[in-house]
Amino acid sequence: MNPSLSRLRPSPAIRAAAWTAAAALALSGCIDRLAGTSVGTGNPTEIQVAFRDSTGAPVAVTGSLQVYASTQIPVPGFAPNPLLTVDVAGASSASLKAEAFQGLADSLWPKGSIDSGAYEFNVVVAGGTQGAVLRGFSFRKDGSAFDLRAQAAGDGVNGKVAEIEGTLAPLVDIECALDTNELSMNWDNYLFLYGTGYAAKGVKGKFVLHGIPKKRHAVSFISVPGKDDPSGGGSDSLFVYGLNVDIVPDKINQAQLGDLQSSLPTPELLKPQ
Repeated sequence: MNPSLSRLRPSPAIRAAAWTAAAALALSGCIDRLAGTSVGTGNPTEIQVAFRDSTGAPVAVTGSLQVYASTQIPVPGFAPNPLLTVDVAGASSASLKAEAFQGLADSLWPKGSIDSGAYEFNVVVAGGTQGAVLRGFSFRKDGSAFDLRAQAAGDGVNGKVAEIEGTLAPLVDIECALDTNELSMNWDNYLFLYGTGYAAKGVKGKFVLHGIPKKRHAVSFISVPGKDDPSGGGSDSLFVYGLNVDIVPDKINQAQLGDLQSSLPTPELLKPQ
């Protein structure tokens, strides 16, 4: 087996480049951008997300609207749960209110999700059979309002309400296979989407992302100390890698680990107790 990629210790220059790459990934919102363009320069206190199908027709959703920090990693030991959840019961839209964000502690936001006072986040629409990942939102505590100027995330602003259209896609399972020679078999290996709740734990190099919107996805990889690791999970850093290809529905995706995306301090929950 090759040396465990999760235990390599890049030089300071490589670590700096990895953080830069991760920040660029988070800010670019390279997939699942919001529909439309910003036409307002105000700072709304409410975001109303309208659920639409591919033709633009309203879709009734029963499920939830989930908020994740833009660089949140949905893996056990990191932060698998949403920052906020809004239940939806057979409605074609749902709203996020600024006061709910104002109450979130700074400790809940990864450092890479805060830029010049803007708290950057994504919204996951999770219905029974359809959903979406919407990227490019930000919130400012120093005014308790959403900042559309920073991310150009709005379809429009009507008074203090930003109106956003989210195009839904069917929810499917997407499978990916990685070469086990690249993996640490004593650690737990995951594929995940930054800033969402989507993650898959590997079993003998096989990963299945369940209930994910049917489209192409750029996913990331991380290994974390497992209970069978003979070292007791003593590493002080963990590393996130991209894949050499995006994964797509309706096939078993064969992929290899790609570039280093970030170097992270090992969370306390993953250190030996």
